[in-house]
This record gives sequence, structure tokens and C-alpha cells, in this order.
Amino acid sequence: KNGSVHLDMMPRSDLNHLVAAGDKSGRIGFWSVSHDSSTQKNTQVQPHTQYISGLKFCPATGKDLFTCSYDGFCRKLDPSEGSFLEIF
Repeated sequence: KNGSVHLDMMPRSDLNHLVAAGDKSGRIGFWSVSHDSSTQKNTQVQPHTQYISGLKFCPATGKDLFTCSYDGFCRKLDPSEGSFLEIF
């Protein structure tokens, strides 16, 4: 019912792989994948109130994550602040 509907991987080779997954309730899960399972981490945030209709890491910067939702908002993750900024 609330499964992940969109996935993307951070396009950087200098860090562990970071996967983002958006769900039907507006939540995004982050999974830091490494070869050593003891250093893998995951967390979940809720930047939207409805179904996430798209999410994509910016290939140019390798760190910015853009999201869109049925709640009518587009947001950008500000990694330095750890928060999502409304962009539309």
C-alpha cells in the first residue's frame, strides 16, 4: 500500500552509494550503501504530504535531490542544512 514508487542513486563515485526512494505517502527513504554492512545507514524524512510523483539527483552537482509530489510542490534537498526547500 505504501511501497516505494520512485528510486534514484546519487551520481558520485567519491562517496558510498546513496539511494533515495519516494513512497505514496510523501516520505523519502535514504540508504547509504557500502561494502561493509556495519557502516550502512538509512533514514526517512517526509518533505511532502502526498504521493511522490518523481525524484531525481542532479547529475551536474551530484548532491542536489529534486522531488515532486501530488501535493502540488517541488522541493530541493539542501544537504548542508538537512532540509527541503520549496522551489515551486
